[in-house]
Amino acid sequence: MTRRRLSLLAAGLFIIFLAEIFYFKLFIGHEHRLSDFFISQQASKHQPDADIVIVDIDEKSLSMMADTAGRWPWPRSTHAELLQGLLQQQPQAIVFDILFSDPDLNNPEGDQYFADVIKNTHNVYFPMLLLNDGNAQAGIPLKQYGAELGIMPTTRANKDVTVSMVLPLESMLATRQLGTHNIFTDKKDGIVRYYPIFTEKHGWLIPSLPATVASGIGVTVPQQPNIRIYWTNPDTNYLHVSFTDLFQDFQRKNPQHQPLEFKDKILIIGSTATGLHDVRTTPVAAFQPGVEILANAIDNLKNSNPLRETSGYLVMVIGFTLLSSLVYGFSHFKYLLRIGSGLIVATMLLLALSYMLISENYLLELLTPILFAWVFYLIV
Repeated sequence: MTRRRLSLLAAGLFIIFLAEIFYFKLFIGHEHRLSDFFISQQASKHQPDADIVIVDIDEKSLSMMADTAGRWPWPRSTHAELLQGLLQQQPQAIVFDILFSDPDLNNPEGDQYFADVIKNTHNVYFPMLLLNDGNAQAGIPLKQYGAELGIMPTTRANKDVTVSMVLPLESMLATRQLGTHNIFTDKKDGIVRYYPIFTEKHGWLIPSLPATVASGIGVTVPQQPNIRIYWTNPDTNYLHVSFTDLFQDFQRKNPQHQPLEFKDKILIIGSTATGLHDVRTTPVAAFQPGVEILANAIDNLKNSNPLRETSGYLVMVIGFTLLSSLVYGFSHFKYLLRIGSGLIVATMLLLALSYMLISENYLLELLTPILFAWVFYLIV
C-alpha cells in the first residue's frame, strides 16, 4: 500500500475517531468497564479517611431496637436521643442520610423533641430529594424559597421557575444545612460512577449533601456538576459503629465509649441493612450501601481527591500519534510482525499509563484510540 493510500486511510479513520470521542461515544461503555477494573485494583491503595465514621443502622440495630423503637421507621425521638448524645461528642459534622419528610402524626411530641435538639445547631446536615420536574404548578418557587434551601441563582436563572423536591421537616429546613442525596446510575449499565455536586435547574444551582457538608467544614467546593468518585478500599472501609451500640451506650451511667471519641469527626447516620434496600452497584462492589457512596463523595471533596478526567483533546492527540506512527511504520518498513509487535508494546504501555495515573487521581481512558490503531493495522 502506498504512503498516499496509507495517509488517506489514516485520515478517514481519524475523522471517525474524532466523531466517536466527541459525539457518538459508542465505545464509552467499554471505556468505563476497563476504567472500573483499573479503579477497583487501585482502590486497595486508597484508604478511607479515618475522620469519617458511619453510624450504621445495620441488621443488628433493626433487631435489637425492635423492642424499644419498634419496626423501621423508628420514632423521631429515637433519632433525637442519639443525636443528643452525638452532639456532646463535639464532632465536626453530623450528616443524616435519612429523609425525614413527613410529620409523625402518631407521635408529634417526637418531632418536637427532634426539633428542640437540632435547634441552634450549626453542624447537623439533612438531605433533600430532587424529583423530576413533574407538575410545575405543585413545585417549590425558587424565587421565594431558593435561598432558604441553599439553592443559588446564576445569571441565567429563570426567576419564576418551580422545582419538584421532597423536603425534610420545617425544623430541619430552619438549619439551612441541606443538600440533595440523589444517587444517579449510568443509564447503560446501572453502575454508580459520579456523584452530583450541583444540579442545575433552569439556571439555579441545587447543592448536593456532600457539597453542603464540604462547604460547612471549610472546604472549597469545585464549581462543576459532578465528580468522578475515587473509591476507597471496600475491604478496609470506613469505621462503622452500630446505631444500637451507641444508642444503648448513651443511656448508661458509665458509657463504654469515651466522652470525646468522635471529636472533630464527620459522622454519617445511614443504613447498610439489606432489608432497607439502599444499595447500588459501584466499580468496587456489586452491592454497596448508599451511605458508603455518600461517605466516598464527602471523602473526595474533603480531601480534594476525586478522579480528574483528562481532556478529550489529549485523547485526540494520542489517537493521532498512534495512527501517524503506523503510517510512518508501514511507509518505511515492510515487517508486518515487527510493526504489530511495536503496536502491542505501545498498547501495553498506554494501558499501564492509564492504570498508574489513577493513583495520582487522573483518569485517562485510552481504549478508543488503541482500538482505532488496531483497526488501521488490521486493514493494512
